[in-house]
Amino acid sequence: MQDYSSAAVAFFTSIRVPSALVAGSQLGSLFSLVRLLNASNNTSGDDNKKRHQSQNTTRDWLIRLYHLFSLTALVLSINAIVTATAAATKLLMGSHDGVAESAYQFINRELRYEFILTRWSFLTSLLSFLAGITIRALLEFNLLDEKRRKAAVVVASSMAGLFCHLLSFVNSTLISAPNLFVMT
Repeated sequence: MQDYSSAAVAFFTSIRVPSALVAGSQLGSLFSLVRLLNASNNTSGDDNKKRHQSQNTTRDWLIRLYHLFSLTALVLSINAIVTATAAATKLLMGSHDGVAESAYQFINRELRYEFILTRWSFLTSLLSFLAGITIRALLEFNLLDEKRRKAAVVVASSMAGLFCHLLSFVNSTLISAPNLFVMT
């Protein structure tokens, strides 16, 4: 048994940097693609109106979904930053008994809520970030076009594979819950 207070402080302070990077990138993403959404709402009729209307509806839906994922990643990243900062400050006050068998046991015993909330917020923000990147790639490279559907399938399948791999790995490291979805 040893004192794990410094390891707990290191955990909470180290999660703030990647959370800040995700938050910063997602703040800019919230304001992107707005012109594209507005342009599709102001289109006039043409010969292939039904085909374009169907493509615009899918594109508009994806743009809105992209903004939802960006907002989710931003809010959860900010939540992770604030919670981790508050937990680290709480630890620095020295009011906890830092002696435990492991850093995990110490954090789980003394700061369970902060630990679970910080970890869940960060991991969920990363998964939202990946979903947003996938949608952005589909839109930016015009992969909704019929001629580029194979490329769209490759991009979506690759990102879905990465998403599932990361989710599986994260679930294998959870001790406090059987999987990430149960943590919510």
